[in-house]
Parts: sequence; C-alpha cells; structure tokens
Amino acid sequence: MELKPKYWAVFLGLVLVIASFATMVTGFSDRGDTEILMVSLEGENDVNRIESIGGDLLQEYPDRALVEIPERAEEELRSAGIEIASTLPARTELSVKGHQFDINEGMPDFPDELTIDGYEEGDEGLYIVKMLGPVHSEWREEIEKTGAEIINYQPNYAYEVRMTTEAAEDVEELDFVEWIDIYQPGFKLAEDIDMLWVR
Repeated sequence: MELKPKYWAVFLGLVLVIASFATMVTGFSDRGDTEILMVSLEGENDVNRIESIGGDLLQEYPDRALVEIPERAEEELRSAGIEIASTLPARTELSVKGHQFDINEGMPDFPDELTIDGYEEGDEGLYIVKMLGPVHSEWREEIEKTGAEIINYQPNYAYEVRMTTEAAEDVEELDFVEWIDIYQPGFKLAEDIDMLWVR
C-alpha cells in the first residue's frame, strides 16, 4: 500500500518537529548553556532533586558536590532545598607564573619567540590541564594513569603536566578535564619581565 502525498507531508512534518524538539532538549547539555556550581550535599534525596531540575552530578566531595545545571537555574536549585556552597566565580581563570587569563578568552599574548605551535607526534612536552572545578584525588590518579607526569598545581583547578602527544589526547578525553593547551615558553618568564620584552 502506498501513502498518499498529503500523508507523506504530514509524516515529514512530524519528523522535523521531533528533530527540532530533540535539538532543543539536548542542546542544553553544551557547557555554553550550563553553569557549574559547588553545592552542599546531604544525601541521595539531594542528588534526586538536582537531577529533577535537569542538573548533573559531576563529582562528590565530603558533604559537597560539583554539579552542572541549566543556565539561570540557581533559583530552582534553592527551591528544591539545595544549598549553593559556591558559584565558583573564578572557575575559568588561570594564573600561571603571574600571567592571569580566562580560558574562555584564550591564552596570553606572548611574542612569537616565546610561543610554540605544538609538539611532534610521540614527543613529550609541557601542557596545562584545566579541570572543571576543585581537584579531586581521583582526577589526579586518572591523569597519571595515562603516563603523564604532574609537575605543579596552577590556580585555579589546573596542573602543569609533562606528557607525550598521545597521552595529551587521552587526558583531553577525560570527563573532568575542561581545557588543555601547551605550556608556552612565555609562561617561564615572570609577567613583569615579559612586559619588558614586549616593549
């Protein structure tokens, strides 16, 4: 039995509506449409309340949890009885050897002589690995399992890491890693010395 053209039109229309709705629903999972907070956590009921507003539990700590919620849903979280311990206002900001920058705005501007584009495949190099929030001991262990060597902590929520290009690819895939980039040679100079270089 063949469908009449008008039924095909209805069928295709329904498919488009469903596809549009799915995009709207899943589009929120992009981190650009969400915010990450630290909340007080008292039990399983709190986890259920977080999930009921579309939130996601990222990591549990003693009495607290790192959660991702839809943008501007803080009031819903409070209404659900969840106390916001911190909005983590400087969560995306890094300070590396006095060079302060926001990962959403890109790396500091260094002279060409103090930057590199990357490492050859298989070579070992220095990277900055930025986590989603306060570093959990399990996260450090997961990074080290890739063969990476953690050198230093960098505020906020980042490590200076020595690893191969292959390990860097594995680290970048870890759920709790928000951002990774090369530790540029320019970072090795204090910011005041770097400014003299630029002048």
